[in-house]
Amino acid sequence: MRAKINMEALTVLQPGQMLNDNICIGFSARRQTSSAVSFALRYKARTGKPKSVTIGRWQSPWSPEEARQEATHLLREAAHGRDPAEAKAAAHIATMTVSALVAEYRDAMTSGRLLTKSGKPKAQSTQSCDETRLRLHILPVLGKTILGDLTKRDCERLMHDIADGTTTKRQADRMLANSARGGKAAASRTITLLCAMLNFAIDRGHATINPAKGIRRFAETRRDRHLSDQEYSAFGQALRSPPAGIPPAMLAAIQFTALSGWRCGEVATLRWDAVDLTRRVAVLADTKTGSSTRPLSQAAIAVLGAQEQLPGQVLVFAPSRRQRPGYAYRAAFGRLVRAACLSNVTPHVLRHSFVSTAGDLELSESSIAACIGHVTRSMTGRYMHRGSAPLLAAADTIGRRLATLLGYSAAPVGAAEPLRPSASTEIYNWLPSAVSTPVLCWVMTGPAARCG
Repeated sequence: MRAKINMEALTVLQPGQMLNDNICIGFSARRQTSSAVSFALRYKARTGKPKSVTIGRWQSPWSPEEARQEATHLLREAAHGRDPAEAKAAAHIATMTVSALVAEYRDAMTSGRLLTKSGKPKAQSTQSCDETRLRLHILPVLGKTILGDLTKRDCERLMHDIADGTTTKRQADRMLANSARGGKAAASRTITLLCAMLNFAIDRGHATINPAKGIRRFAETRRDRHLSDQEYSAFGQALRSPPAGIPPAMLAAIQFTALSGWRCGEVATLRWDAVDLTRRVAVLADTKTGSSTRPLSQAAIAVLGAQEQLPGQVLVFAPSRRQRPGYAYRAAFGRLVRAACLSNVTPHVLRHSFVSTAGDLELSESSIAACIGHVTRSMTGRYMHRGSAPLLAAADTIGRRLATLLGYSAAPVGAAEPLRPSASTEIYNWLPSAVSTPVLCWVMTGPAARCG
């Protein structure tokens, strides 16, 4: 539609409708679905290709006459070989702040358009950690800094401030407490995020250099903490005689973590539709390493089979009182560790201990990787079937050993075959009292017991 753009014409403009001006060729107005009207100019660049540039919104602060005058001025610029769109982009870059870059980076990350080195969007847990580092460390220190004025010294100062704890702020989400507290590890990972974000700015044309590149970061502390036989015994005693108030579902979740070596987030958010008790496998769609299929030992299957699935219940280990799964799990785990009088024990220590125990049993690296969800780089690992008999046998061997260390049974260790019905009856001795006899019978004599 072509007519003179004035107040009357803009008032009757319908949502999604565009009006081309009959006075200044290329000048147009369009009413958006949000009822706002924006002015734009379409012109030919010096390359001969048509381009467009947005002038601004009606009444914010442009009037139709002012917008037409600006469009005429831009057309003169284009006629003299200067590109209005490029000039506007350059002016935007010159005044763009780190805060504006963070907003654009967030949008790309949450929409799935920001891809990792593996070509996949960032996992939800990674996005949550990045959001914490952006909100608590990067924005308060560098948010108002012009992107072009950001220097390597500014980035180094940010890293040392995080390491010293000066950027720390109290926040409610305890699942991300490590990222919020600061320290050397948080400082190094925040600089890594800042470096990635500045590379994103270069790709988008917002910057030409990355001042965070090449910064010498703090060395990562090697975490080799794992439970000894005596600590396993104390932990198992705490599981059998837990402090009052810990929900049975959380106790079962911690038991499952000790017997499977999974990450705590994977256990806390495990869904019923991801578990196949008959084939003794779990298919996790979204983990730290992407989609993952895990073999399940007879001991782990017994814990899963003992959980009651209520109508509408999605999670296997559902928290009570509408708590977040991760928060409820960590709170119960902390109380259990204190009851066992252990120090420096986190859910990840159980994962390290699982791998250490599997190594002591002289199982192959590929079998251990399959059990805990590590990515196998070898060609053979690509063709390993995660529910195959050898992997199930390896999982059973580790499960029996861990059950013995926790004091649940005297199951023999060393035989690399699944538990037979006669031996699997010993699982009854270490399951919680809440487990019903029919469930036990199904676990010990049903399809799961015959899978080996």
